Amino acid sequence: MAVIKVVSYNIKNGQGMDGRVDLSRTADVLQALDADIICLQEIDKYRRRSFFCNQAARLARIMQMEYVFGSAIRYKIGAYGNALLSRYPVIKSVNHQLPVPSGRSKRAMLEMHCTIEGKKLRVFNTHMELDRKLRLKQIENFIVPLILSADSAAILCGDLNETPDDAGVKFLYDCFKDSFAANTGSVTATFRADQPVERMDYILLNPACRAVDYKIIPSLASDHLPVMAWVELVS
Repeated sequence: MAVIKVVSYNIKNGQGMDGRVDLSRTADVLQALDADIICLQEIDKYRRRSFFCNQAARLARIMQMEYVFGSAIRYKIGAYGNALLSRYPVIKSVNHQLPVPSGRSKRAMLEMHCTIEGKKLRVFNTHMELDRKLRLKQIENFIVPLILSADSAAILCGDLNETPDDAGVKFLYDCFKDSFAANTGSVTATFRADQPVERMDYILLNPACRAVDYKIIPSLASDHLPVMAWVELVS
């Protein structure tokens, strides 16, 4: 059976705990992890604050991986959102704006389809709202139904801005397995990176996947810590 390494990492546009934007530090972290699929949040495309760099393209070039970018916010110059890097050919990608009652959402979920050793896989990557009630509605009415519609293995990654005790994550737990259950490392929280006390970054699996190992990786290259799961595609 296929086992892949999956990483989820809120990179804060390459800004480390020292306040400096330096994407090379982000790249160093990712190269050391040597993952097959990487889900990134808070990533910039051509924004002044990150020196007009297409960060997803640069990281993909360094990692020699394919990539897709999905904007959550578009500006007059550049955009901000999520990215997916993959060692496997990207068959299809869709960027979903998360629904809001009125106006335009500033949050999105990026979806990618690929095939691994003959098995179909859909990967979803998101960075969720700060508003607790809105998060729950988006999870209940949009995110869960979309992922449950998958006729294949499916993985949900991201910075959910929730701890495992919050209502949104509890709802997700009714439908998906938390790969953290396979944790073999000593670190158990992802935020803030210098003194982590909360776990807000997740790799969740539908029943066609199984976590065989999991670790939270110490680093000061962002204010979040990257999480990595070894995921077996069982059907």
